[in-house]
Amino acid sequence: PIEVPLERDFSYNLDAYLKHIGPKTKVIILCNPNNPTGSHIRQQALDWFMEQVPEDVIVISDEAYREYVEDTEFGSAFPWIERKRVVVVRTFSKIYGLASLRVGYGIANREFIAALERIRPPFNTTGISQDAATAAIDDRSFVEKSQKNNAAGKIYLRKELTRLGWTVYPSEANFLFCAVGRNSVALVKNLEKRGIIIREMSSFGLPPEYVRITIGKPSENRLLVKNLREILQS
Repeated sequence: PIEVPLERDFSYNLDAYLKHIGPKTKVIILCNPNNPTGSHIRQQALDWFMEQVPEDVIVISDEAYREYVEDTEFGSAFPWIERKRVVVVRTFSKIYGLASLRVGYGIANREFIAALERIRPPFNTTGISQDAATAAIDDRSFVEKSQKNNAAGKIYLRKELTRLGWTVYPSEANFLFCAVGRNSVALVKNLEKRGIIIREMSSFGLPPEYVRITIGKPSENRLLVKNLREILQS
């Protein structure tokens, strides 16, 4: 597999993706919004990209964080399902809060789904997971509540983390990607001792100055900021 890196500002370089397409290319995977950065591709850019992708190449668009997106120009691959070999994959682990059930779904045209059905394992999800997911789809009030909580928490944490001198990158997900200006390993361990988990990014191949912080409830966000101040001042 060929990994196409993000730009210095962690935005996508779709032209670089196209330059790597060759005779042996079978599948292109886009993570939009991106994990762990929260950066995203807008519709105009995605449409331009899809026009260039060869007809025989499959595009998998991982849109796990789609429901958190606030940018009205966000680019989903959904409009391309009937025009290209496209699969949009989404999950119930994020906005619906069903991570422990391990259930998600893919959207593609009928021909593509029929091909997948021939190789799909017969017991890929449990009946309980499917029932919970079906109920979650109808619970719009929970989704809207989660979206409002995430939007407010993002504003609060961005302001407070910036006050600490951190660089907080734009995010269209339920987390913030930050540069703390130092090696974050000790900071992460100190927070763990206090019962707070944030993730340093070395496992993603990034320098240890970067961290990803999931946006929580208001009380959890305030607790994080309080403990960060105490640790950084000590």
